[in-house]
Amino acid sequence: ERVTFPVKEENKGTYKYTVRAEPLHEESDPGNNERSVFVRVVDDRTKVLVVEAQPYWDSKFMLRTLQADPNLEVTSIFYINKEKIFAVTQRDSNKDGASESVPSQVRLPKTKEELFQYDCVILGKDIDSVFSAEELKLFKDYLEERGGSLVYARGKSYSFRNEVLAELEPVVWGEGEAGEGRFQLTSAGSVNPIFEFGPNRNSDLVIRELPEMVSVTRVKEEKSLAVILARTQEPGSGRELATIAYERYGKGKVMSIGTAGLWRWSFMPRDLSEYDDVYARFWGQMIRWLVYGSDFLPGQDITFKTDKNSFSLGEPVPLVIQTKLVDRESYHPRIELTAPDGTIHEVVPTSDEYQPTLFSARYLPDKEGEYTAVLHNNLGEPKEDTVRFTVYSDSVEQRFVSSNEDLMAQISSITGGESLSMDEWNTLPQRARDFTVASAPKVEPEDIWDKLSIFSLLMGVLGFEWLLRRKAGLL
Repeated sequence: ERVTFPVKEENKGTYKYTVRAEPLHEESDPGNNERSVFVRVVDDRTKVLVVEAQPYWDSKFMLRTLQADPNLEVTSIFYINKEKIFAVTQRDSNKDGASESVPSQVRLPKTKEELFQYDCVILGKDIDSVFSAEELKLFKDYLEERGGSLVYARGKSYSFRNEVLAELEPVVWGEGEAGEGRFQLTSAGSVNPIFEFGPNRNSDLVIRELPEMVSVTRVKEEKSLAVILARTQEPGSGRELATIAYERYGKGKVMSIGTAGLWRWSFMPRDLSEYDDVYARFWGQMIRWLVYGSDFLPGQDITFKTDKNSFSLGEPVPLVIQTKLVDRESYHPRIELTAPDGTIHEVVPTSDEYQPTLFSARYLPDKEGEYTAVLHNNLGEPKEDTVRFTVYSDSVEQRFVSSNEDLMAQISSITGGESLSMDEWNTLPQRARDFTVASAPKVEPEDIWDKLSIFSLLMGVLGFEWLLRRKAGLL
């Protein structure tokens, strides 16, 4: 059974949470009833860039919702034509900590440095008319090198064929759009944090009650690495169209939303007023899930992590450092690792020959307990970063001590044995004796003289003897 509950911290940092289960009566191994996880809390505002060349209700209400989120710094650029470009940045005001919209001097990102400053980029329609072919290639670098998050918020974002943008998308768009429809979550979507609309709210049931979409973009093909979160049944044909999907690309993620009409979720009728927060939750949780699942958190030039939080005793622990826009020759990272007994080890990461932005080291733990690794950076932000992990002496045999009756019955059937329940254990000696008798080899005589091969051999021997006797004059 899956149990979820919210946690909240007032200050940023890395926090340890420990989950304990009360041992059962006569439990054989109560030592494995406790596990710890580490959670990082950040307070840097996520920088979001919205680019739109064909404003619509969806882009208007999405932007308004994002600007109302105090954890986001939103820059919006509306491209009408080359001479008419509007840019607005949502920043903290100096008065009471609230946010305000201010005219922005920000221009369309035309270099890596300008694009890489954003944690998430949301693209609307006609993006190929906004950026040149060379500038569009920066989005590939943004995903591969920076580990950014890219959202196609209104389906196909280009008017004509555009190989650069099409390569990054998790789906291949078809021709035209289907009519109204209500999408349904897939198994992957049902457990994705994007669709967690609050305590005691079933995501599938909530979506069934929400207003339908205005239209759904047809999909020709789903790419092999795409994860489909929601599908919509096309009216008439009954085909299920991938409506919300994502895929990992390089170090980042790409999300596509192939529907128009999500803005309807921001206008709930009176009988659905309990869902007034669903639209804001959807966009806010999507951006957080994309950004905080990428390599770089807001405000970071350097990330420090392991591939998981728990390791087995004797299992090598990879310590990985990713950098962006940091001079490789001048960067000299250093790691101090503290073992459970307080011993401090110095670990020196080495640069990767094939990936210039990657540094790594390996550590082999020899004790159980909690380890703390602190990265010291001479360049970039943060100056220090901390990773914690736990080492257990764990094995499948120790964790799953109950008998697997189905497996034992299968093994005994294949090998000619029997599977006994605990109340039949006293019959084991007699069953063993019966098995010994039944499996003992049995010798039974068999007539072979009437077999052709044996008869022919016998006649050949007798004939050969007759010839020898005759030659010797004995006949």
